[in-house]
Amino acid sequence: MNSLSRPLAILEKAFVLFACSAFVGSFIVWKANPGKPLAYVLALGSPLFAVGVALIAMSSIRDLVPNSKSGFPSNITLPIVYTTFLLLGQVIFYTTPTALTTIPPILQYGLIWRDPVPLIISGVMQFVILSLIGLAKQ
Repeated sequence: MNSLSRPLAILEKAFVLFACSAFVGSFIVWKANPGKPLAYVLALGSPLFAVGVALIAMSSIRDLVPNSKSGFPSNITLPIVYTTFLLLGQVIFYTTPTALTTIPPILQYGLIWRDPVPLIISGVMQFVILSLIGLAKQ
């Protein structure tokens, strides 16, 4: 077994997790207001945070990325863990100290991950792509 196989598998899975959420987030911003580059940055802030925490978790917890060739069970577990970290990023970055504090309009694009629809679409995409990668490696 190659000594780089585990780190490469971790990076591969982290890329899939981030790419799916980046695609969904960018598409939502593009549909709403395609002319503001800051909106794209804000929409991708929580996915970047989530992939960073997911990389640390996958590196630390061996069972999140098993050594088997198939994608199971990480094709189910990783999207759930990543979505949890994505919601954690939303809570950390966009929770205001009081209910009377409003979020400026430009920061509203960062709140797209509080809606369950993008989370579900992103999670299903991650599951499908991780499953296909697992099937291709068998």
